[in-house]
Amino acid sequence: MEGYTGNHVPVLIAIILFFAISMTIGIMNTKKASKGFLSFMIADKALPWWAIAGTAYATYAGTITYLAWIGNTGVLGLSAAWQFGVHATGFMMMGFFLVPILARMKRVTLAEPLGERYDQVLRRISSGLSFFALVGNNSTQILGLGVLLAMFSSLNLTQACITSAVCLVLYVALGGMYGVAYADTFQGIIMVLFTFTTPFILLAIVGHGNMAAGFDTVWNALPTKHLSMVNVSENQLIQWLLIMPFTNLVRPELYGRIFAAKSPKEGMKGWYIATALVVLTMIPVLIMGLIAKYAVPDFTGGSDSYSPAMFIAIAPDWLVVFFVLVVVAAAVSTSSSQMMGYSSHYVTDFHIPLFYKNKTPDEKRLVLVSRLTIVAFTCIGLYWALSWQNQLAIFNFIWTVMVSGTVMPYVGMFFWPRMTTAGAKASAIGGAGLALLWKFILLPNGLLPAAIAGIDPAIPSIATSVGLGIIVSLCTKPEYEKVRNFAKVYQLTKMEKWAASHLPAAKE
Repeated sequence: MEGYTGNHVPVLIAIILFFAISMTIGIMNTKKASKGFLSFMIADKALPWWAIAGTAYATYAGTITYLAWIGNTGVLGLSAAWQFGVHATGFMMMGFFLVPILARMKRVTLAEPLGERYDQVLRRISSGLSFFALVGNNSTQILGLGVLLAMFSSLNLTQACITSAVCLVLYVALGGMYGVAYADTFQGIIMVLFTFTTPFILLAIVGHGNMAAGFDTVWNALPTKHLSMVNVSENQLIQWLLIMPFTNLVRPELYGRIFAAKSPKEGMKGWYIATALVVLTMIPVLIMGLIAKYAVPDFTGGSDSYSPAMFIAIAPDWLVVFFVLVVVAAAVSTSSSQMMGYSSHYVTDFHIPLFYKNKTPDEKRLVLVSRLTIVAFTCIGLYWALSWQNQLAIFNFIWTVMVSGTVMPYVGMFFWPRMTTAGAKASAIGGAGLALLWKFILLPNGLLPAAIAGIDPAIPSIATSVGLGIIVSLCTKPEYEKVRNFAKVYQLTKMEKWAASHLPAAKE
C-alpha cells in the first residue's frame, strides 16, 4: 500500500481538530452521562429528532462505505449496486416495520423484550450474538481508520490501528450516548457534505472543469464488464440478498438510537430522515467507485485502499484532506455506536443478572462498568482488526452469524405469533452454530463435499435457521398467553387479538 507523498501537515491538523471537537462534545456531556446507567446508555430517552437523524445516518455510513464499498465498486463496477441496493432496503424495512414499535420501548437492548417474549436463555443467546457482532464490526472501523492513518502518516498499520483504538475509547467513554449522539450529528453533517458534493468535484477534475465531459471520460474508459450488472458470481449475489436486507434489521447499535428518542414521534421522524439520506448515499458512492477504476485502472491492493489511492492519484490536496476527515468521522461515529452497543449488552444482559440478582444495582458503579467494558472489548476488536486486515471479510462473516442466529426470533417476536420458545432457540442455535462450524471447522478441514465447499455460509446457515424455527414451532405447543401478555405491553394490537381469540379454546 503506497503512502501519501503530499503534505502530511494539513491532513494531521484536520484529524487533530476533528478529535479535539469530538472530545470537547464528549467532555461537555460527561456530567449528564454520569448521572446513571440510562443516562449513559440511552441519554435519559431525551434526544430530539435531529439528533436521532444525525446519529443514525452517521452510524450507518461507516468507513466501510467510504473505503470498502467504493473499493468494491472499483473492482466490480455497476454490479456493486446490488450490494448497496439490498443494504438500503434493509434500512427502509427497519424504518417501516420496526421503528414504530421500538420507539415506544424504554429499553437499552432488544434482547430485553426478547427475554420477555420467549425466555431468559434465549435473551442471553441473542445478546451474546449481538455482542459478538458489535465487537467484530467495531474492528472494521478500527481497521478502516488505521488504514487511512497509515497511508497519510509515518505510522505503520499496527501503530495506526492502536492509535485509532485509543482515540475512540477516550472519546466514547466520556460522554456516553449524550456525547455520542451530538458528536455523531456533527460528524454526520461533514459526511453528508462530502458524499453529495465530491463525486461532482471529481468528475469536474477529470473533465477539466466540465462534469459532463468528466463522466463521459470515466464511462468510456471503464472495462466492458464494469458496465454490466452481472459482473458478480451467483454465490456472492445470493449472499448479499440473504444477509444485507436483514443486517440493518438486527443491528443492535441502531436500536439504541431509537430507544434514546424523547418520544415515538421524534424517533420515527429522525429515522425517516436518516433513511432518505442512506438511500441517496448509494448513488454518489457508486459514482466514486467508478471514478476509482478510471483513476487507478491497474490497482492491485485490497478494496479498503482503493478509494484512498484514487484520491491520491487525481484529487487536489484540499480534497484529500476532506476525504481523510470524512473517513475519520465515519470511523468515529460508527465505532462509538458499536462500543455503546456491546457495553449495553454486557451490562444489561450479563453483568446485572450475575452480580445483582437480589439487590438494586448502584447506578454510578454501572456507569463505571460500562466504561471499563468499552476499554476491554475494544482491545479485542483491535486484535481482530490486525489479525484479519480485511473489512469486507470481517463484515460478511459477523453478520452471517448474527443474522442466522437472530432474524427468526426477532421476526417471531413482532410479526409471527406462532413462533414458540423452542422454535426460536432452535433457530438461533442452529443458524449461528452452523455459520461458525462452517467457517472454523468444516471448511478449513476439508470436511465439506466439493460440490458445496464453495457455497457462502450464509446460504446454509440462514436456511437452517428459518427451517428449524418454522418446523420446531409448528411441532410444539402455541404460547397464546405469553404472546398476549407480550403484545399487550408493547401495543401489538393484531398479535394481541390473535392470541386472545385462541386462548379460550386452548384452555378447554
